[in-house]
Amino acid sequence: MANNRNAKDALYITPVGTVSYDEYVGMPYVKGRQADATAVVKPNGKGEAIGVGAYNTEDPLFFRVSIIGRPGCTVFPTDGAKRYYVQCLRASLKCYPVEIESYSVVHNGAFFVIASYDQTPVSYRRFFDLVNSTYAKYFNETFGYSGFAFRSKLYVKRLKEADEVAEQIVSVDKQPVARRMPNAKNYIFCSSGEPEAVALTSRSAFVRAFGKQGTSALSGYYRSAHINRGSIIDLLNVGLLNREKLDDVIENTLVDYGCYTKKAVPNNLMHRMIALIAENSGAPFDKICSKLAIPKAQRGELLAKVMGELTIGLKHSFDASYKLLDACVADKRELATDVVIEISDRLGYSVDKIFAMLGFAYCAVIDGQCVYYNDELLVQIILKMADTHGMFVEGAIARLGIIDTFEDPARKAYVAKLCRSRTGAAQ
Repeated sequence: MANNRNAKDALYITPVGTVSYDEYVGMPYVKGRQADATAVVKPNGKGEAIGVGAYNTEDPLFFRVSIIGRPGCTVFPTDGAKRYYVQCLRASLKCYPVEIESYSVVHNGAFFVIASYDQTPVSYRRFFDLVNSTYAKYFNETFGYSGFAFRSKLYVKRLKEADEVAEQIVSVDKQPVARRMPNAKNYIFCSSGEPEAVALTSRSAFVRAFGKQGTSALSGYYRSAHINRGSIIDLLNVGLLNREKLDDVIENTLVDYGCYTKKAVPNNLMHRMIALIAENSGAPFDKICSKLAIPKAQRGELLAKVMGELTIGLKHSFDASYKLLDACVADKRELATDVVIEISDRLGYSVDKIFAMLGFAYCAVIDGQCVYYNDELLVQIILKMADTHGMFVEGAIARLGIIDTFEDPARKAYVAKLCRSRTGAAQ
């Protein structure tokens, strides 16, 4: 679907791997499929206003969805954060056959009743994955966090009967009032208080599915003086005060990677899986390794790979990764050396960029002169890289992107001299 860039829209989202359709733009077809082998499903006219994803049914399916912020932080700390999340929802609705019947964005979570014009859970799950991952980038950059903003699991309940859907629509709608939030009656980050000009909510799917019966039930719940604070939504939250159980996180992560037993995990995936398990469970590195039956002799090298993955994939600093994994090592500097080499091997970045990713100081230009920090660590990295990769010191210096600059025209020679002095002292 071509992006219609409205000046009022703050976000323009094109999710990777989604199917899009625009009636004014020709698409290359091969026997009913796009040339890249992605199935294309055209809305049938009745669904044009709903979305352009995997539209494969005219009968909507209804779900209540709860999204919870990660422990230890408020995921929507300001009105600006809530407004940005609503913008993410609005932009992503253009990409999937999802209709929002009711929603509330509160301080540490968001609750929805949605309708999906897809007979599988793929569309609405991808919809929320896109919304949450887009918001997470903003959240981390704005409030100084890293990694996931939300728990990895969507808490979903299928709603079938008209009365059940109506009750949950109203329950979600009234959450700001039920929680006694400031200015709850005029709260704009929910379906009852949203500005009409930019409303996210539509009840067309509800009316289409249940007709007068649904409309009557909905009116009855809205007239009720009782505000259902003690709904399943809130009972669910009570059970979410702690992180997800480690065994459940491990099992879900294994399945996500197509590994249905612990023995089926390839070595080249183990560090990625451990990084996700640690992020979602908060369990210490050694406990995760014990659950996965990883021998202690292999954990030292694996730890550096996991910390590299947390830095590359989840944007954690070195200290944040170290704290998350609750790692206990004899020499933290040695671990930092291994992590830098791991990131260099995987990405080929220069050492100044790697240091910035890890939160290490590298250099500053003061009065036209370069002042370097952590040169002792840099020398240790170069010597270990040269030793483990079987190269000369000059080769390791080049591989780490250390170059002569206008401010420091003899940087490479100076670093090489430091390395030789270290090896000479060792001898």
